[in-house]
Amino acid sequence: MSAGVPQGSVLGPLLWNIAFDFVLRLEQEEGCRTVCYADDTLIVSTSSGAFDAVLRANIMAARVVRRIRGLGLSIAAQKTEAVYFYGKGKEPRVMPTVYVDNAYVTTTTSMKYLDVMIDSRWSFQDHFRYIETKTSKVSRALFRLMPNLRCPHEGKRKLYANVLTSVITYAAPVWSDVLSSAFLRTLQPIIKLQKSVAIRVVSAYRTLSFDIATLLARMPPWVLQVSLRCRVYGGLTDLRTRGEWTKEAVAEIKTQERTIMNRQWSARLNRPGAPGTLTRDAIMPHFSDWLGRNFGSISFRLTQLITEHGCFGHYLYRMRKRDSPACLHCTCLSLNDTVEHTIF
Repeated sequence: MSAGVPQGSVLGPLLWNIAFDFVLRLEQEEGCRTVCYADDTLIVSTSSGAFDAVLRANIMAARVVRRIRGLGLSIAAQKTEAVYFYGKGKEPRVMPTVYVDNAYVTTTTSMKYLDVMIDSRWSFQDHFRYIETKTSKVSRALFRLMPNLRCPHEGKRKLYANVLTSVITYAAPVWSDVLSSAFLRTLQPIIKLQKSVAIRVVSAYRTLSFDIATLLARMPPWVLQVSLRCRVYGGLTDLRTRGEWTKEAVAEIKTQERTIMNRQWSARLNRPGAPGTLTRDAIMPHFSDWLGRNFGSISFRLTQLITEHGCFGHYLYRMRKRDSPACLHCTCLSLNDTVEHTIF
């Protein structure tokens, strides 16, 4: 073949890498670097001033475009994005313009690269808003597949929930450093979303707390899962750097980091004043066994027994759905209709 991209073959990605390596071997302008992933090409231009940075970017862009055309390919200038990074208090009055393939591209304060929103200050606020919007759309579609009173069972529900977990934690090592207390307000909608997902997994009432919903669903908080992925990424990077990468070493790192995450999660659940005393007292002494169980399934009825959130007089009275917490099936109506009363 004389031009184009090979597709439809297992050799396609390899042939593409061989061909596009021609672009990466290009002489780099001072302060510039070219990064390629699949068919995305990123040019990074650095300088102490905006004028020099734009000038270097224009020179490097012209070289890259020339090389890409030499492969028989073309550049979609209308899809090209440019972002200008600046320090605190150095926001320009007029955003610079970059010249790419006979078209002017005005720099902006954020851009999407490999499905990650990168902003000028590396705060990732735009990325958090982006994943909030994205997960909201996905969750609405998944919730229609997870009604409380009908199938699917817990296993399939967890599979659906893992779709959202993958969306939330995507590229976590890139943006995890900004997860300080100042940014937790931004994550509140995402935390609320995980609670809704966990409630759907275990077919629970909406009044269930975040801690108990995630505990029953065996879904560690997404914030902890983000930290887990970052630590695993750092450990695997160290293995490659030392030349000690093996399947066994990778598995050991993942096991160790997951153990650390479970300990952190357990400490959160056992903090003073945590909600769901009844459920925690039943599960926390067997926390590891609960997370690792491969039998049984949580259902709508079983969740009510474990949480006491359901068709019990005590709960309905607390929710102001009934005038009395008494059991309607007992001759002595003074009895409090709780889980213990129903079972024992």
